Amino acid sequence: MTRTAIHRTAVPHPAASHPRQFAIVSLACAMGCLFARSGRAEPEMGTMHIPVKHQLILTISEEGPSQLWRASIQNVGNTEVTVAADLRLLSFEVAVPGKKKTSSCRVPKAMRLSSVPEGSARSVAPGEQFGWHFDPRLLCFSSSDQDVLVPGASVLPRFGWERSTKTKWKGGKKVKLDLPQYAPFVAWKSSPQDGAKFLEGAPINLDDRYSRWSGDDAKDSPAADDEQPEIEKPTFRLTMLKGSDAATPRDATIRLRLSNQGPTKQSVFFRREFIRYDVLGPRGQFTCASGPDDRVPTRVSWTGLKQGGSTNLVTRLVEVCHPGSLDRPGLYLVRATFEPRDKKGYPAKPSSHVSSKNYVSIRIRTGAETFDGSPTFPIPVVPPALPPPGSPAASASTPATTSTSAPQ
Repeated sequence: MTRTAIHRTAVPHPAASHPRQFAIVSLACAMGCLFARSGRAEPEMGTMHIPVKHQLILTISEEGPSQLWRASIQNVGNTEVTVAADLRLLSFEVAVPGKKKTSSCRVPKAMRLSSVPEGSARSVAPGEQFGWHFDPRLLCFSSSDQDVLVPGASVLPRFGWERSTKTKWKGGKKVKLDLPQYAPFVAWKSSPQDGAKFLEGAPINLDDRYSRWSGDDAKDSPAADDEQPEIEKPTFRLTMLKGSDAATPRDATIRLRLSNQGPTKQSVFFRREFIRYDVLGPRGQFTCASGPDDRVPTRVSWTGLKQGGSTNLVTRLVEVCHPGSLDRPGLYLVRATFEPRDKKGYPAKPSSHVSSKNYVSIRIRTGAETFDGSPTFPIPVVPPALPPPGSPAASASTPATTSTSAPQ
């Protein structure tokens, strides 16, 4: 009996020649078998493994220092996402011209959040967006002139909490290594115990208009007044020097200066009771004044100011503002008007009133009320009820709108 030799040709395994393609095919087969065994439908490719932070777009925009800034979060994915919607989670990393290190801007420590505030979790459907109109000086605070939000600064927005990291030396350099991340998360899909710690948006650059905030445009200099037409110029100038970063309303102070711009020495009856403060705060605009002072000025009540001379005054706002008007934490922008008196103590004519051209900032960190960080848009509009047939049509009314302008 003759034996026939059978020669077997070695065929290479697919994984040997194309390991990447084989791994992808094997993973797809494994996932298909898994869903087949569990009886669930295989998910669409467009909804699989999309990180939450890649599904949300954080954007900030600005239209100059005279307008409020806008921060928005949009869901660009195809699944619903829950977001901790509170303005206190917004922060900036600002690259300031001439400085090597970036400046961090955020709300003060007393206002920061350590967990998701009750009632702030907001479900964001695919394509939906929400956001805030806000004054960035709440985050990048300065009691006098700005030194962060200046022309040429690059502002990088972030929203949420910092990731948990540890520092380790590697190759003679310090490197940050990520640690396991735990709640709170700023955004999540199914469980608030698993999601994204923070969102990061694209930076914006500030132009020359922001010199108004840094005090570099000389808008409050004597030379600016020289360019004005000769129409009964005030002989005094009122300048806001400094606000304050106050722990409570009782700590909020204003410092201002009255200077003599006239050609000769002048005497002035300068008292706190003759100053009116116009304040723009979290609840809107209001006026603070301590009330009239009917006392007749004595000789020692008058202050003599030589040409170019000045006198300063420091006031605690809680002593001149209505009780409760400073109870809400946040940013307050303040300017002042001096209403002088004549030699007999009577109010002078309104044309002699002197108002400051600049505002100063006060940031109150804690108060009797809580900071409202809820989104300001979109605002749902409820359509009015239609009148019954045959009845006269109701007169249309124009809905109120929220102003987005900010003092400079």
